[in-house]
Amino acid sequence: MILTKLIYREFELTAYQLVKSYRGNFQAVFWNRVAKFYQGSLKNEFDPVLVTEDRYIEKIIKENSNN
Repeated sequence: MILTKLIYREFELTAYQLVKSYRGNFQAVFWNRVAKFYQGSLKNEFDPVLVTEDRYIEKIIKENSNN
């Protein structure tokens, strides 16, 4: 899930950590399970060095931020 990776890139916190801090542990677990139902996760991290998809995302962001 690209959105969760972009959240991690911007805040250096996973979406799971953000939900947990603002809404509590129960809500974080609940929404992470909902995400897993759709083959996603709120615990995704962004690492353009090791993950090819993240490298492409970073390239797209840098290309579009210079305009």
